[in-house]
Amino acid sequence: IIKIQSFNPSNSSQFPQDLYSAINSFKDESSSSYAKRIIIDVSSNSGGYIYLGAQTLRFLFPQAGHPIYPVVDQIRTPMNKEFAALDLYIQNNFKDQSELYVNPEDMSVDSQFYTRGGRQRKTTSNEINKSLTVELTEKYGFYMNHINNFITKASNWKWKRQILYNPEDVLVVTDGLCASSCSQFIKAIQQKHLARIVSVGLRDPRDPNKRQDIAIAGSGSATNVDSIQALKNYEYYRPIWNISNIPGKFIRSGAQLGFADRALYGYTDDTKDQLMEYKIVDADFRYEVAPNPGDEIEDLEQIQDFYTNILNTEQKL
Repeated sequence: IIKIQSFNPSNSSQFPQDLYSAINSFKDESSSSYAKRIIIDVSSNSGGYIYLGAQTLRFLFPQAGHPIYPVVDQIRTPMNKEFAALDLYIQNNFKDQSELYVNPEDMSVDSQFYTRGGRQRKTTSNEINKSLTVELTEKYGFYMNHINNFITKASNWKWKRQILYNPEDVLVVTDGLCASSCSQFIKAIQQKHLARIVSVGLRDPRDPNKRQDIAIAGSGSATNVDSIQALKNYEYYRPIWNISNIPGKFIRSGAQLGFADRALYGYTDDTKDQLMEYKIVDADFRYEVAPNPGDEIEDLEQIQDFYTNILNTEQKL
């Protein structure tokens, strides 16, 4: 069992080491931890680094095809224009240490990811009979494989570039609160048919057939007002952008706002034009249990019962 609580670990170099050690032990037939099947639990994983979710996906499922990293677009606004200029500055001057923006078709570094092409999206409200049309960038991808500790760990690994487990031998557990980069991780797994997904929780008694998404906040990336203000006030960046295009802080003290600033698209030919923020992705089956929100099972016997019940539910299907 692998429990991934976050893609924002306190030690980003230890995270790949721990995962590598676990898989190495599970694959070693002479080890007491040898396992023919594995469970990956991402329940209540609130996300973290985009690159780490993508690199974890590639490590656990080397058979997963392109794309691994998210493919996104964004609305062209005065503020986004300034942040695109900052992203481009960092990409051009710190290419070996930064996240790169690439053309998803050929994975070449795209210095025109914000200005290239031109698309529109029209959204219409059926309730008030009004619509809004926005200007969009072309789709572009993230890339950070040039900084990938998994590659270093697995450079001489016996299982390098080999399928570790077949889809029927992997269960991914979610409570639907897997968010952000975790949402990207699990939705890529489902769309690429890399594992079976089990959703944990009770059905809504008012509507038992209501669908439950396996993850939330499936955007391309997220930001918040505090982060924007911190960057705006960073003296080193001021020559790069027109600061008048970046809104000021809230007038009322303590007011906070977070939002998605990029839209995420699907990972397959069938879903590449579908926005993941609005697409419900169903689990393969559900294990009905009602834990208290936020509760963590700490007793070893309870943990064993929890995962055993999931396996028994799968067996009955």
